Amino acid sequence: MEDIENLFIGICIVETSVEVYNMSKERDIQRSQETKDILRRIRTVQGLTQGRLAELVGVEEQTVRRWEQGKRTVSIKYIARLSEVLGETPEALGLLPLQPVPPSVTEVKKRNQGEKRGDEDGSERQETVHVDNREQLFLPDENRRRMLNRVKSRWITGLLDRVATFPLITLRLRMRPWDVANLWHGGIEVPPLSSHLSLPDGTTMIQVYDSVGSELLMLGGPGAGKTTQLLILARELIERAVVDVKQPIPVMFNLASWSQKKLPLSQWLINELNAKYQVPLKLAQMWVEQDDILPLLDGLDEVPDRVRDECVISINTYRQQHGLLPMVVCCRSEDYMQLSTKLVLGDAVVLEALSSEQIDAYLLTQGEVFAALRAALQHDSLLIEMISNPLMLSVMTQVYRNVSLDEVLAVETVEERRHIVFEHYVQRVLSRRRSGRYTTDQVKTSLSWLARQMREHNQSEFYVETLQPDWLPVDGPFSRGRFRDTIIRFFFSFQGTLACGFISCLRGPGVLTPGFPFFLDSRGMLGWMTSGLGGIFQGTASLSLMWIVLTSLIIISVFSNQRFHLTLKIGKALWTAFCISLLVFALVGGIAWIVFRVSQTEQFQGQAISLALFCGLLFFYLTSIMFLLRSVSSQSERPADSIPMACANSVVCALVSFVTFVIAYKAQGELLAPALSYGCVIGLSVGVFDFFLMRIKYGLELIHPEQVTITPAEVVHWKWGMMYQGLWKSVGNSFFLILFCIGSGWILIGGMSSLFHGWRYGLRFGFIYGVIIGLIVGLAHMLTIMIRSGWSSDILLDRRHLRPNVGITLSGQNALLSAVIFGPIGGIVSGLVCGVSFGFIGELNSGGILGIAFGVVFSIYFFCEFWLVCGGIAMIEHYILRWYLWRLGVLPLNVVHFLDDIAEHILLQKVGGGYIFMHRLLLEYFVGIPTAGNAHFDNQVDETSLM
Repeated sequence: MEDIENLFIGICIVETSVEVYNMSKERDIQRSQETKDILRRIRTVQGLTQGRLAELVGVEEQTVRRWEQGKRTVSIKYIARLSEVLGETPEALGLLPLQPVPPSVTEVKKRNQGEKRGDEDGSERQETVHVDNREQLFLPDENRRRMLNRVKSRWITGLLDRVATFPLITLRLRMRPWDVANLWHGGIEVPPLSSHLSLPDGTTMIQVYDSVGSELLMLGGPGAGKTTQLLILARELIERAVVDVKQPIPVMFNLASWSQKKLPLSQWLINELNAKYQVPLKLAQMWVEQDDILPLLDGLDEVPDRVRDECVISINTYRQQHGLLPMVVCCRSEDYMQLSTKLVLGDAVVLEALSSEQIDAYLLTQGEVFAALRAALQHDSLLIEMISNPLMLSVMTQVYRNVSLDEVLAVETVEERRHIVFEHYVQRVLSRRRSGRYTTDQVKTSLSWLARQMREHNQSEFYVETLQPDWLPVDGPFSRGRFRDTIIRFFFSFQGTLACGFISCLRGPGVLTPGFPFFLDSRGMLGWMTSGLGGIFQGTASLSLMWIVLTSLIIISVFSNQRFHLTLKIGKALWTAFCISLLVFALVGGIAWIVFRVSQTEQFQGQAISLALFCGLLFFYLTSIMFLLRSVSSQSERPADSIPMACANSVVCALVSFVTFVIAYKAQGELLAPALSYGCVIGLSVGVFDFFLMRIKYGLELIHPEQVTITPAEVVHWKWGMMYQGLWKSVGNSFFLILFCIGSGWILIGGMSSLFHGWRYGLRFGFIYGVIIGLIVGLAHMLTIMIRSGWSSDILLDRRHLRPNVGITLSGQNALLSAVIFGPIGGIVSGLVCGVSFGFIGELNSGGILGIAFGVVFSIYFFCEFWLVCGGIAMIEHYILRWYLWRLGVLPLNVVHFLDDIAEHILLQKVGGGYIFMHRLLLEYFVGIPTAGNAHFDNQVDETSLM
């Protein structure tokens, strides 16, 4: 009896919903008829033409014509303007009454000022305060307004309006309440009763949405128009949200990307808002938590089969946590029926396939040329099934003149027939292109590769800035591993270039030119500190000791994104570092001895020993830090690079360092022979150093991850207050870091100099350099904290982000801004530190000159490092990846121009800064077509714009 009662309740609910639809439809028709007659009469009385009225209201003339024909209701946002132009109230025009309009900022300020004057005059205060507080709730929200504009420009103006230029076929809707997990159903599986569930012709999706409590599941076959109906619904919801600030912001999401990380739906929504709509993470989190986002979820069927049930569970969990929030989900009917878990939503509506009568009526309007197709439809049910959705019917009518009907009818499955139709459609579209820059084979190869990658990575929209190394093949000359090696080589070569460029300006014994700081004779400007370590490290060349130690520590401090703690395996770490440093000492010493001996350098033994000692102790120092300071989040040991690959990478870095030193040294007027000998020794030392750094465990963990992931800059803005907060929070860590670097630098450099000149000299010499190293490394750490804290993410910038590759562009802008601001700051403070240390502690007369010179040098150095860490490295990785894809033959260098060219011919649709295939069926077609290798975009080498 209970089951029968539940069944009866369910049927009553269905009948009631149909009655609501009918009543709503009748009211809309009646209101539309009344409005069109009134508008036409009042416009005629006032002597206005349809074109003039459209100009005054701010719409197209076609829109006014549709209002007067009753084909379209007046949108809410035009009611006020229309009433003002015609001089009638909305009720007199047969329109809905307007909702109260939120007061403007100026009105609120005036009332606030009136309140203050009332307080001063002793007037009643309580009533005024009450009104002001009520109106404060309606202050315009700039973030909300900008987000609504962004969604509208991306999906409505950018996509729906283009689709709407083609004739839209009226779809038949059918309710299927038993396809959702509604508690009112009593858990009974009951087949739908078709006589009760069919909706009247002309029922709109917004009417369905309103009648089911704003919780809707939209089902339909492939190409049935689900996404188009969802966009039409989004347009209506955006208009409501513009007028009523209490309405949530409707946002389109595609569930295909959910399977990448399988996050809780709330966190996934936050990430999607940030990645696809450039909403700052902090703002996105606030919106999701406060139910300010109305999720319109498309593409549940695009989630892989193996995790689709998990996705439904995640949606249902979100529904339990945000039960009163409206939601719409779209899915293919066949894929949804295979799920073991149903969505918890108010109701389900199905977009039914086109009937044979609808198809015949549509073809009849297209002309007699389709007579043969209409005749074939009378006896071929498979053909009817193939074009029983608006997409395939539209495609078939476009290619019918170019395809043989017998060719289509010769195959026996819908899929094969669909493939033939799409093949002719693509060929027809590409043959009509005006630009001959890309051949048909190139376009097909690139789109086939792009479709496969989008399916493999569960993406429905393609953004150029989201290209990642895992889109490269696993093996081959342009594989992921080769790309990673290229990035590593670039990073170490760049750092080697900065280091060797400065070292080439320093002068030891037996030189011809003054060198750094260039405008004075540097050979005696260090006074009692000229002796340095002896050998190669005399004169200003002894400054290379401080420079190499300092820059190595700055790299670790600036490029480390994680917190580090002291590991407990101190003995093992020190012993491993000691063994490696001995090997470095032997290799560098042997190489330096041979090179200096062959070049007939004076006192070559002492120079070789000093260089080997310095390299050995420096490597012991740095590797000890890398072993002692372990990442808190690192649970597994990172595998070291293989010996052949580490050798290849280190050789490249050594050659770059060698060439940099020789060119810079010779350009300053020195002889070629010493330039080559010193450059060879320095280059080989850099190569040995990099080789062991790549080979040891955790050697690259502080600098670069094992799996390279290109992370473009987040859309943020600068806030000085947050920067100061981050600075104060880092004072304690920075103070500890300064003390550690002063002590360790003092011991390292002082210990080495003590071996050559005694402990008294070594203590004083090492202390000066230790102070400089500690203070500048601490400065670099604080500046890095300030940069990372100053980028705020709680304001949505007033940009529509319609340009592709905007993430990479923002990375460059953020990097340049950070470098321009903090590079000179770091240089000036570093110059002061050097000037004070050399002038007051070292008692050198040249302290001021050294301070100015080092201020310039460190300004350049900090500019380069901050540019890299704040987004420059992301730009470099992105364009190197695009070069790899070009060499692979799957994309041209100017990929944006290529995609824009394809979007102009409808194969792709441009959505904001991204691209989507015209339809998922077209994507599936490109996935299935065979490709004949790469496309060889040889004509793209000379492109100048790669953005």
